[in-house]
Amino acid sequence: MMLVATKKRKWTLWIATTIVVLYAYSVYISFFSQQLGYVYDPGTDRLFQVSLTPNISTCDKWTPLIPFHRCYLGEVGNVVYRGTLRSIEAKRNLMKENPKEWLDNQNEKIDELLSGHSTKELEFWNIEYFRTPVVPVAELLPKRLSVLENSTTDQNPDVIAADVVIARMMFNAIPAEIEVVRNAVLIRGMAARRLLTWMEVLELDELPN
Repeated sequence: MMLVATKKRKWTLWIATTIVVLYAYSVYISFFSQQLGYVYDPGTDRLFQVSLTPNISTCDKWTPLIPFHRCYLGEVGNVVYRGTLRSIEAKRNLMKENPKEWLDNQNEKIDELLSGHSTKELEFWNIEYFRTPVVPVAELLPKRLSVLENSTTDQNPDVIAADVVIARMMFNAIPAEIEVVRNAVLIRGMAARRLLTWMEVLELDELPN
């Protein structure tokens, strides 16, 4: 009987430990999870890649502590300027049609960075956005991205109209350059992952919704 009781205690301890670990992991993910996103400026054709983090300030304080519940990933973290959509499309077309030339171009850029002769200035970006739900997203997306218009993740739209404030800070340059862009587009969730895959050669209409 004692042996059976000991085994039961071990199983109970093992199950309890597993539950605690899973709960701790769930809470950690709630606070520190990130999601890929993009901000597109239709006026200049610029595309920014962003990381979306939990918006704790607009989240109920108990939500992160409830297993399998997360705050909305709406806070913009790291920002990387990817270039204009037109230039990105030109690069992906070159990658498809002439891989050798594309690889040579990449090697040249790497050599410039390693040699210290790169003319590209070190820059840092920051973005804040404010939703403008009355603006139709269909009017803001270029034709090549129109297939993303109705994409949803977790029953929330992936493509959102927004006004954005963009700050560009150059190394050793003060003050920062700040601009307000009206009627930009925030792309998140599945739509953002599809856009990333598109930049890696596949056509958008070849990708699953």
